[in-house]
Amino acid sequence: MKAFKLFFVLAFVFASLTLFSQSEQVLESKNSKEAYTYGLQMMNIHKYEKAVEYFTEAIELKSDLAAAYYFRAYCYCELDQKAKACEDLHKASSLGHYVEKVAVPCGCDAKDPQ
Repeated sequence: MKAFKLFFVLAFVFASLTLFSQSEQVLESKNSKEAYTYGLQMMNIHKYEKAVEYFTEAIELKSDLAAAYYFRAYCYCELDQKAKACEDLHKASSLGHYVEKVAVPCGCDAKDPQ
């Protein structure tokens, strides 16, 4: 029983260290889809500044990627950069993305597309 507990604790520690090191590594994207995906991953672990970098890269590679503008706006809102968030929400809306879920809490007047 002690061996099982020791194995379980060691496995947990190893898994935790592995997950932590993966979240800290710099991910290299090859295209807009990968950059967007990495942005989502960083956003989900609350690394908003890094997520903004990836969403920006995705937008630079594919300027009509509405979801990248939307999630970058969410990150900007979390970083208390409301003007940038609202600008991105307006762009996402103009590209057909629904935005009010982020716009309202962030204090933007962006509207969902009609």
